[in-house]
Amino acid sequence: MPYRTEWVDPEVLMKHKALTVYCTYKYDDVESGPRTYSFTLYSLCGEESCECDGPCRNIFDVRELPTWIEPPHPPYLTGEQDTPENRKAWDRWHEDRVEEEHIRAAIQGAIDQGLLPRKAFHS
Repeated sequence: MPYRTEWVDPEVLMKHKALTVYCTYKYDDVESGPRTYSFTLYSLCGEESCECDGPCRNIFDVRELPTWIEPPHPPYLTGEQDTPENRKAWDRWHEDRVEEEHIRAAIQGAIDQGLLPRKAFHS
């Protein structure tokens, strides 16, 4: 059967000052859900498609920003640490959206410090 690929705008993570930060998707497929750490400053630049000449300069990994601070988290669920208490701690950690808040803070800090946008920006 034939199929159709249809463009959809990426999800907006946040707006800060004059910049909009968009989510990116594995293989630019919105059905795969947004990436956790990869974002773009230009809605038409994704992992597969981009308007830059060469590697995209609008996509960035928040963990590579100097403003990134890894959030504290419960023990990883491996070996003896895989306990009901630690599982509940992880559930609370996800419910409280700890990582999401750290991601937003790192991006906002990078914008405030003039680290984003970097080399190129279309629009």
